[in-house]
Amino acid sequence: MSKRIKNIRKRLDEIAADKSKFNRREIVLGDVRVKNSGRETAPMVRSAIMGRENNIQDIIELLLQEKHNQQEDSNIPIVAIVGLGGLGKTTLAQLVYKETTIEKYFSTRIWVCVSAEFDARVIFKKMLEAVTGGSVGDLALAEIQKQLEENLRGKRYLLVLDDAWNENDFKWENFFKYLVKGALGSKMLVTTRSKNVASIMKVNFPYILEGLNEDQSWVLFEQVAFQGQDNYIDPNHKAIGKDLAKRCKGVPLAIKCLASLMRQKPNEKYWSSAKDNKIWKLLEKNDDVFPVLKLSYIYFTKSFETMFCFCSIFPKDFVISRDMLIQMWRAQGYINENLQDIGDEYFNDLLSRSFFQEAERDRNGNIISCKMHDLIHDLAQLVAGSNFYVAKDKQEISKEVHHVLLECIPSQEFFRHLSTTTRVRTLLCGFHIHKLTNSIDDLKYLRFLELNWCSNLKELPRDIGKLISLEYLDIEGCGKLKCLPKGIGELASLQRLSTFIVNSDEQSFPRGATLNEPSELNSLGGCLYIRNLEKVGNVGLESNEANLKEKKYLQALKLIWERNEDNKKHEQLLDNLEPHPNLKELGVSGYSGARFSRWLSSPFKFSQNSHTR
Repeated sequence: MSKRIKNIRKRLDEIAADKSKFNRREIVLGDVRVKNSGRETAPMVRSAIMGRENNIQDIIELLLQEKHNQQEDSNIPIVAIVGLGGLGKTTLAQLVYKETTIEKYFSTRIWVCVSAEFDARVIFKKMLEAVTGGSVGDLALAEIQKQLEENLRGKRYLLVLDDAWNENDFKWENFFKYLVKGALGSKMLVTTRSKNVASIMKVNFPYILEGLNEDQSWVLFEQVAFQGQDNYIDPNHKAIGKDLAKRCKGVPLAIKCLASLMRQKPNEKYWSSAKDNKIWKLLEKNDDVFPVLKLSYIYFTKSFETMFCFCSIFPKDFVISRDMLIQMWRAQGYINENLQDIGDEYFNDLLSRSFFQEAERDRNGNIISCKMHDLIHDLAQLVAGSNFYVAKDKQEISKEVHHVLLECIPSQEFFRHLSTTTRVRTLLCGFHIHKLTNSIDDLKYLRFLELNWCSNLKELPRDIGKLISLEYLDIEGCGKLKCLPKGIGELASLQRLSTFIVNSDEQSFPRGATLNEPSELNSLGGCLYIRNLEKVGNVGLESNEANLKEKKYLQALKLIWERNEDNKKHEQLLDNLEPHPNLKELGVSGYSGARFSRWLSSPFKFSQNSHTR
């Protein structure tokens, strides 16, 4: 556990949560990853801008200044937003990033989330992927830099490094050695809590972000706590609210969390109780507002605590898929498997309390993902207590472990230890992993296996069908995975399968699954991609037996041909892959038939809300 977490724990010992209420244990292996290149910049509520209008203009002016542009042999100028956690540095940077003047001035804008572990190659890889719009695989740093040079040559670009922690001079020197200069006017914008980071980076323009003043704090508190109410506010509530807002020391995150709690508890008794809580004494002794976040947590119901604590399994800055998280809650038995609405309610509640933020929406306005602020993540780890701890690759694994987050390349020894556990229900694998050994098949209670973007993974265990409890299998982004193993259709409990890959090389993978393998997987829901359709051998048999008509829980289906081959074969295959009428979204890619199937032209065949791409 990080030094920062230990310091926070020490300060909060007197109000530590009862750890006996959570009977699960989690292991985290290895280093924090930079899984996503940047924090989402979805539309934000007015509270994001509250009191920051002048700050936005200040940062924009610094970025647009031309008299301080880089010289030919120097690094690009750096603007750094420096301030305490929770002040809204990332939000401020996002608002600046989206400003029209910034969009027009910089021909290319790149956002990379850095966080605790600083790895120049990973950062440059994310930069290249942001510029090219696709995965770049396992290129060496020099090759990545070369391609960045080609893509950014002659372009004025803005690079945002969000949440920088690295205070190692050598690592920054190495980073700047490979950093592409770009055209005159290129700039870097950094957010950090550390003045040391700004100093080591030789920042040209350090911008110290202050907290909101007392009036701004009250306006923000009022906006959140009395959301949806008329103009009248009870005088007693107003007096208590102003006092609570003032105690948050101008930190927007603390204000929003506390105001959200008060909105949930409109009774004056609760407001007075919050005002008189002994936790405020801790706040008087420290500069940070972590105790305020703890106060917001104290009033959680037991079931709500459980849902929140489970989120401690994710790394910091991880983009949490709404659907995935609800599936995970369901897999642990926290919510009834048939009550999707309950999972949505818990998710929305955490979002409304500001425990989740940076919500990303789909084109229909539905929230599909979010993140946790670093301080909220710290809180989640704290309240999970001894049930969440960091272990090294070779460390023996407790047989009581329920949830494993794997972020390094595991040894065979690790997998042997893992296979001896009896209670593992969740296995999340970072992108470093190359192979899952066959011993994984011994995890009879495994319900959730996430291999998302494991770009080096080439095959799944041959006896994966033995995972009789598996409900969720995510292999999205596993570009080197050529097929799924035969037996995948034996996973009778499976409710989510991100991708089905038709066997593309029977000589190399004689045990690869054919298209008819998922015939009996009629509980599948969510979105299913079917790839390599050009590799289907017996079109009539395999496509009919795929039985898509019976998969009534599927919400979206993407049919993908990688190459154009036999047009007639494509037509017959599409004819036979008719889905259930409940389907809401259909995508067809690489299809080279001369006609579309009749079932696509029926105006009453699918849900009224469905659409085809």
